[in-house]
Amino acid sequence: MITVADLTLSEINLTAPDIADGMKEKFTFKVTMTGDNGVATTTTSFYAYDSNYVAPLQVEIPAVPDTTTGEVITLTANSIINGNGKNIRYTWLQTDGPSVTLVNPKLQTVKFTAPPVSKKSKIKFKVTAEDDKGNVTVETTSISIKPLNKPSSDDGSGGSFGIFGTLSLLGLGLLRRKAK
Repeated sequence: MITVADLTLSEINLTAPDIADGMKEKFTFKVTMTGDNGVATTTTSFYAYDSNYVAPLQVEIPAVPDTTTGEVITLTANSIINGNGKNIRYTWLQTDGPSVTLVNPKLQTVKFTAPPVSKKSKIKFKVTAEDDKGNVTVETTSISIKPLNKPSSDDGSGGSFGIFGTLSLLGLGLLRRKAK
């Protein structure tokens, strides 16, 4: 049995349950969509799952360590071709987080500059890979962006000590003058 957590989303991702090696299972999904006008449409889909099945096209995105505002980030979609497809096309999209401009979002490798953030933030991306045989796979990744910590010449400490120090020196100067 497959359970969907949020039934209000327009897109869902499913993970097939574990089945014994060499076994095949059939899953039926019934989706009802209701438009703004209250009219409902129902679609039923059937999916066969084979435990020995290997997708003809897979994509992996290596993890990127936390980064800081202003750094240039490179994401690469590493393709694994298990079928006879070739000529893989890529499409990168940002799905969440502070907005960035992707350089070459239609290539295997995409770059962007980490945006300014005031607190640690996550940016999420999705890459879709499609080969010339129509095999499609989607992979997602997220990157944490930390704010830039600028060193400050005035850290706010010592203000009262500075005044106390100045007054102490002035007092010592006056005492010294009287002593002469």
